[in-house]
Formats: sequence, structure tokens, C-alpha cells
Amino acid sequence: MLPDLTVFIALLFGLGALAAPAAEPGQAAIGTLLSIATTVWLIKSAGKRAAQAAQAGETALAEAGRRWTSTWALVGWLSALYFFQWGGFVAAVVPRELWMLPFLVLFLPAAVLFLVAWGERGRVERAAFEHAGKPLPIASKHPVRAGVRRNGIALLPILIIYGVIEAIWVAGALGVEPLRVAAQWFEVMPLLSFAMVFGILLLALPFIPWIINRVLGGQSFPEGRLRRVLERGAERIRLKYNDIVLWRTNNNIVNAMVVGFTPGTRRIFLTDGLINALSEDEIMAVFFHEAGHAKRWHLPLLLLLFFSVGLVFQAFEVPLMSIGIPPMILFLLHIAVVWFGVLGFVSRRFEREADLYGAEHASILTPEAPAVDLPGLDRPIPRGAALMIRALERVRQVSGKGASHRHGTIDERMAYIAAHATNPSVREAWHRNRRNLLLGIAALFVVGLAFTITQYPNEVAVARASLRLEEGAKAYDKALTLTKEESRAAAKPVWESAFDDFVSTAAYVEDSNDPRARQIWILSRWNAGDTALHGLHDAERAKPYFEDVLKAAKEGRGLGGSARSFAFKAHIELGRIVAWMGGDRAEAENHLRAASADPLLKRPRDDLSAEEQAERDYRRDRVRLLEFTIDARLGGEPGMKTARPRLKNLTGSSRKGVEWDELRDDATIELERIDELLPKPTKPAEPAKDE
Repeated sequence: MLPDLTVFIALLFGLGALAAPAAEPGQAAIGTLLSIATTVWLIKSAGKRAAQAAQAGETALAEAGRRWTSTWALVGWLSALYFFQWGGFVAAVVPRELWMLPFLVLFLPAAVLFLVAWGERGRVERAAFEHAGKPLPIASKHPVRAGVRRNGIALLPILIIYGVIEAIWVAGALGVEPLRVAAQWFEVMPLLSFAMVFGILLLALPFIPWIINRVLGGQSFPEGRLRRVLERGAERIRLKYNDIVLWRTNNNIVNAMVVGFTPGTRRIFLTDGLINALSEDEIMAVFFHEAGHAKRWHLPLLLLLFFSVGLVFQAFEVPLMSIGIPPMILFLLHIAVVWFGVLGFVSRRFEREADLYGAEHASILTPEAPAVDLPGLDRPIPRGAALMIRALERVRQVSGKGASHRHGTIDERMAYIAAHATNPSVREAWHRNRRNLLLGIAALFVVGLAFTITQYPNEVAVARASLRLEEGAKAYDKALTLTKEESRAAAKPVWESAFDDFVSTAAYVEDSNDPRARQIWILSRWNAGDTALHGLHDAERAKPYFEDVLKAAKEGRGLGGSARSFAFKAHIELGRIVAWMGGDRAEAENHLRAASADPLLKRPRDDLSAEEQAERDYRRDRVRLLEFTIDARLGGEPGMKTARPRLKNLTGSSRKGVEWDELRDDATIELERIDELLPKPTKPAEPAKDE
């Protein structure tokens, strides 16, 4: 059973939304509410038009409108995420320490939208069947309930995995040191996170059948003739299982499924809707279809395929990013491969194989039964194949569904069963294609594993560098607090610790061409220079680090769209360093001219957004700071006197933010330096008093 494609995409986009930057609370909350209200109106409008089209017999328009109900739900959800930063808002408001509550709050808008969409889809289906004069299928009577069950069961393993991951993080945050360290490594090393996800899944596999049974309220299939027949059939094919389960749905679902990888955990579910709609022989065919999944190892093969696809994307992510392919494109490509490749192409072939297994064994208890004539076929076919075809036809009649993404169309499945039963060349082609598919899965696994092994050292280096960079950032923040609350002398050892962390960070990824490693290297060099200049007031020590950043910014290595910003900041700091060290004024002014030529400063203010205007104002004042510093340090006493009131104005800025605080601190330092260098005024001598 698969989730809807729109739900699948909504889930994948939503899972990463909590890492988005924090949004302005009012904008996020009000914007998301407006997005939900607008989308609900669009969904209901699409459903109304589609129902009207269905009542008028316009099947194509009705089907298009039905699809739009779910599409609008997805569009509304993505607008809440990306236009109103709902994920960042939830992350800021709901503490992660509350375990899964952030995820529940995060997906609440999506749940509302999809519940409305499923209700409207049922409305369209009811109109279509009423127009055709056909009885309403069981699943269409309660579309919301059917949508919740269909998607809830399919997404249950993901819920379990994220529950365990978040439990590890929460335990670490609450003081369990080994789990805190483990959570840090999982967050900075994607390969390790990937391995952990599949490790959790493997550990959870023995419990998933029991959990699903509890969630569905399944009961052991009642004793009686049908159970005895099913047990005899399973014994004939040597199928081992834990139980045959009756899944009670009030006849709302006509379905069956097998869950469990091992004989001790395997359970075969048959719904009450299926039992009441099909004959005993047809139920046997469906039972053997599910048995075919187990006997042909489809569940383990699908898991291996998921694992292999994940390995390949992990292995090729860095090379593809290094040639300019954006991460979002890779993410969408991964979704497409999983949905259309694994859950589409491969899954349909496994369903075909299960159909054929059911056709070959449905009459195993009556092997002497003669071949059967079916309408539309020019020759009799074996009774088992005929039972499988009749079972599929009956399921279509009762459920009203002729196709699904993972199974394909029922017409194609019935035609293939008949062709396989009567045509030797079809059977030969089937065996050949099956062999090629298994070889392809094995080859994909080997390729993914080989590339993963070769990239493992680089992954470890990037992870270590990320953790050390994080430690440096913590030391920097601590030193900044100590400087403000106590004194620079008290903070100096912590500044030194932060500087050492940043320098050692760069050493981990010095020679790597991985874009992530290059970005970490640049950030660590910048932070080392920033710490030396602003924390330790050691311009000479800071200079080579800013020069490295400026060189990387000009080359554009590992910086992407932030290259210009880094170049601007590096010119500012290098110009100040030249002035601090009493260097050549022409060299300092070259940095000043380069910073003043920043494109953002050249754009008209009216053409900028509010955020861009704030950044422009900050850069403008940074340029002024450099200009005044050059005057104060390299202009002698006249320059100091000219710069002093201008620097005083910069210290009085009321702008809020870390960067503005740093700007005011730098201006204050320059003022203090001027006061130290300017000659102190002398008092005039007093006239001598007569004795």
C-alpha cells in the first residue's frame, strides 16, 4: 500500500522545513492561516466543478477536477512552507525537546488541506457513479476515512523512524552524553544519518507487523472452512507465517496485504470487504497473490532497492553539486526515482510476479480441475489463471478502481495473466526480464556501496570539521559574553580557544574539493580572522586568514551566491588591518574602493526590498568605518581629529542586530585608540604668588 503521490511529496518537503530560518511570527501564522483558507476554497471549488462535470457525463473534466483537489492541497502546503516560512515559525515556537510535537504542529496545515481534498474527491466519485447508475463502491462511501487509512498505514514506518531519531536527540539534550554526541554526528554526517535510518528500520521490522495489526484492529482469522482452506494452501507451498488476519473495515476496503520479512513475524491481512465480495476460490487466488510476495522475497528486495538508490544518491550528491546542480534539483530527482522507478516500474513488476504466482497456485487444492473458458479469449486457460483473473475483475467491480500507481491497471494485469498462461514466448520473456531486474538491483547495490566506501574518509573529515566549527562558534559566543559582562582580559583565554578551534577546523578539510568541505574551510578561515581581529585585537595574526577568504571569494570556490558578500567583508577587514598596522595608505584605499564598488551599494534604494535596504545600510556604514579608520590611523593628528566625530556618530547608531553591535564596537575601539594617541591638553602655568 502506497501513500498518495501528493502526500508523499508534501511529507518529503515538510520533513526538512523545521531547519528553515525563523520567520517573523505574525507573518508566518497569519500567512499560513490565509493560505489554508484560500486553498480550502480552491479545493472545494475544484470539487464542485468536477462533481457537476461528472453529473453531466463529462468524464475527462470530472477526472481532471478530481486530481486538482489534491494538487491544490499540495500547492497550499508548499506556499505555507516557502512563502510564509511555517516550518521556521514552528521550530522557533515549539521546542524540539517536546519530542514529536514540532512535527505534529508542522504538518497540521497539510493534514487539514488533504482531509478536505479527500472529502471533495469522494464527492466527485459519488457524482460519477450516480450518473452511471452504478452502485457506489465501498471505498467511495467514506473517502476521508479511506484516505487516512491508506496514507497512514503507508507512512507508519517513516513515523517510527523519525520517532526514534527524535528520541535520541531529546535524550541527548536532556543530558545523556553518549546520545548527545551521537545526535551531533548524525546531524553533520549525512552518510551516518542514512545508515542510522536503515538501521532503525531493520530493528523495527520485527515489530512492524504487530504495530500495523494493532493500528488496524486486526483479529486472527476466525476458525472455519475458509481458514482451513487457506491453511492447507499455505502448507502446500510451504509458506510459513505468524497468522492470517481479518482486517475489519466495515466493508469499506477491498484489499489484502502481507506484512513481515521473516516467517515468525509475517502476517497476511484480508479485509472483511474482500471476504464478503469474493467467492472462496477467488479469495484463494488473492491469498496466493500475497503469498507470492513472500515466496519471491519482494519486501526484502524492495528494501534493498531503496537502500541502494539512497547509497547512489549519497555517493553522487557531491560530484553533481560540484558541477553546479542545485541541491533542490537533486532532491526532486531522488523523489522521482523513488516514486516512478522503485514504487512504479519495479513495484509493478513485482505485482505482476505475485499475480502469476497466484494464477499458478490458486487451484493447488484441485489440481485435476480442467481448463476454463473466459470471455474474450480464444482458448481455455488453466483454472488457477482463470480464478486470478476473475478475482481481479471482481475487485474492480466492488472497489471501483481500475488502476493504481504501484499495481498498474487491472486490464493490463488480467491480459498479462492470460498471455502468460497460454503463450510460451511470453513466459520465456518474463523469466529473462526477471533475471535482468534482479541483476540490475544487485549491480545498483554494488555501485552504491563501492562509491560510499571510497567517500567515507571525506565524509568523516567533513563531519569532524563541522563539529569543530560548532565548538569554535560556541567558544566565540562565550568570549563575546565575557567581554561584555566582565572584561576583555577575562575573555582572552576563551578568544584564544575559539581561534584555535577555527584554525584546526580548516586543517580537517584543507585538501578536499567537496563543496561542503570548501564552504567549511572558508567559514573557518573567516572566523579565525574575525576572532583574531575583533576578539584578540591582533591585526597581524588576522591578515592571512582574510586574504585566504578574499582569494576564495574571487575564485568563487565553495561560496556560491555569497561570494560577493564575503569579498566585500574581506576588503573592509583587510583595509582596516593595513591601517592598524600602519601600512601604505594607497593599499588601504584600494580596499576601500573595492568595497565601495559593491553592487548592492550601487543599486537605487527604491529598487530594494526592506531586507536588502537594511543590508545596504549596514554595508554603507561599514565602508564609512573603513574610511574613518584610514583617516584616523594613517592621517596623523589632523586625520584623527577629523575622524573622531564621524566615528562617534557610528557608535550612536540605534540599529539592532549582531552585525550592528560589532560595527558599534569597532567604532568604539577606534575612538579609544584615537584618545590614546592624541596629545593630552596641558593646563596653563599659574602665576607665582608673592610671599
